[in-house]
Amino acid sequence: MLRRVLILMMVLVLVLAAGMIHYTLPKSGFPNTKVIADHPEIIEALEEKRPLMIYFSSIGCPTCLMQDRVISSVYPNYETHVKFVYILLSSSTEKVFQDWSVIKVPTLIFADKEGNIVSRFDGRYLDEGSLRSELERVK
Repeated sequence: MLRRVLILMMVLVLVLAAGMIHYTLPKSGFPNTKVIADHPEIIEALEEKRPLMIYFSSIGCPTCLMQDRVISSVYPNYETHVKFVYILLSSSTEKVFQDWSVIKVPTLIFADKEGNIVSRFDGRYLDEGSLRSELERVK
């Protein structure tokens, strides 16, 4: 009986692990080399041929709060050169998160003025120096 329970538990763990892997993998063809135009501010930046920083965040994320402060501190120096798009997880932005395969926050994506993705940071905090470096790359 104990052996059957252990086997059943092992099968359950394997099924759960396979499910997690399946649902957390980016959708086919991702990471894209081009920006996905699925949000009004992203579309605006592409039409204006402006470099872009897309910031995916959620309420209650402590790392996001720290990232917010860093972004706020560098924003005045880059707002005329780079379009900052802030996407907060909600029922109305859930599809955008799915389109971009965002499973961890904060996620920051940097794209040049042609809409080519230059870099992506999933679930990572960027300090001020690193953030400035990425903004300079796309500026």
